[in-house]
Amino acid sequence: MKIYLDNASTSFPKAPGLGKAVGNFIENNGINIKRGTADGYEAGTVVSETRGLICRLFHCSVPERAIFTSGATASVNMLLRGLLKDGGHIVISSMEHHAVMRPLKLLEAEGVTYTAVQADKEGNVKASDFEAAITPETKLIFVTHASNVCGTVLPAEEIGEIARKHGIYFALDSAQSAGILDIDAAKTDFFVFSGHKGLMGPQGTGGFILSERLAEQLCPHFAGGTGSYSHSYNMPEQLPDRFEAGTLNIPGIAGLNHSLKYILNESIQKIRRQERERTEQLLEGLKNMPVRIIGRKDTKNRTGVVSFIAPYSDNGILAERLSERGIALRYGLHCSPSAHETLGTLRTGTIRLSVGYFISETDVDYALKAIYELV
Repeated sequence: MKIYLDNASTSFPKAPGLGKAVGNFIENNGINIKRGTADGYEAGTVVSETRGLICRLFHCSVPERAIFTSGATASVNMLLRGLLKDGGHIVISSMEHHAVMRPLKLLEAEGVTYTAVQADKEGNVKASDFEAAITPETKLIFVTHASNVCGTVLPAEEIGEIARKHGIYFALDSAQSAGILDIDAAKTDFFVFSGHKGLMGPQGTGGFILSERLAEQLCPHFAGGTGSYSHSYNMPEQLPDRFEAGTLNIPGIAGLNHSLKYILNESIQKIRRQERERTEQLLEGLKNMPVRIIGRKDTKNRTGVVSFIAPYSDNGILAERLSERGIALRYGLHCSPSAHETLGTLRTGTIRLSVGYFISETDVDYALKAIYELV
């Protein structure tokens, strides 16, 4: 039996029919856009329609502000390097992923400083602590919406209100929440989304939605051909061209188009309800075992990411034994050492189980039984 419980890494199964949708595009419409007379094919329509679907899901009214990249990491780098090119200060949380921490470490050499607002042992943060961390040099508040280690959801809306109050840009990383929580990207200045996790699309897809005021200030991090304004040596001013240098992953975008339609048809509310039920089942089962759940012990303000450690077992070996029983999971630090330091698990790492829309009650029962027998 095979049970997939690593949806925080990438969702699986994907939206039904995704592979066929990508294959059909490559076979029948696999050409470029804005590069010749072949624009009469459906490629251009697919890309523009997918922008509209992104905006529909995340409540954005201007599709041109939805920019496609290779994923969340590329989007984060484009923001940090495009906005902090002359230095400055940024406020983050102590729960951030390497997608944020590693670019910031590189930017420290260029005069960028940051303050990490400390979360508690369950991954919760206080919005007021972000306000206290603001300095005269602060240009940006950037937070993950939900932890990829323990699933805790941060108070993004309150933090965004504080940023607006102080005239500071607010960026939100929805890699662990897009497609699962109902999110209003219009309340952010820079909204990062990943296509291959909760959005059930192919790897190598994602992007960002940016506000009008940030669009006027953000410098392109990548430059190159866009198929438009080819007479100019400068990047175009118009969106989305300004931030989409080079050839887009159009087959991937076609796949994302398919998965977004599936999510919108199913509804975020239904997906969220299913995930909450399986998460509660997982948490209740683990509470009856000699393990320590990391983070919140209930389904309030959390996603379907559940981490635990077994104090009386070698967790690395336990993870291997669970894998041998067909349970796909992740063990270690999950590219988030700052979060593990906050949660007190930097030395041990955690065994991470993350549910998805297609995980069944029987699947979770099987995983719980295996954990129980092994610990």
